[in-house]
Amino acid sequence: MTQLEARKFADVSTTHVEHTDIPLLDQLADQYDCGFAQAPLGAPILYKYEEGYFIYCGSDVFDELVRPYAAAGLSTAFLDLLKLANAQDMAYLNLDSAGEIYTDLPTFDW
Repeated sequence: MTQLEARKFADVSTTHVEHTDIPLLDQLADQYDCGFAQAPLGAPILYKYEEGYFIYCGSDVFDELVRPYAAAGLSTAFLDLLKLANAQDMAYLNLDSAGEIYTDLPTFDW
């Protein structure tokens, strides 16, 4: 039987990002809406859905991964979440309105 590869994702509430991140993530998702396999080199890889975003964060080269998000002006809170997920060997960060709320991470009431 063929063994399928499993990848991990971090499940995180959108309350852990600033409200200003949402329109920026929307803009990036719309701008790079070409599918994971067809994303241009250096482009952010994210998928927007009704309740949030599914964001690739499994790069071995974190600086290259975070560059387009930092250049777009996303908050330190968002960038720190990406860094945390990457450091814990997550392949994806799932930012979801019903995602997990972590008491040791900053939250934003918006």
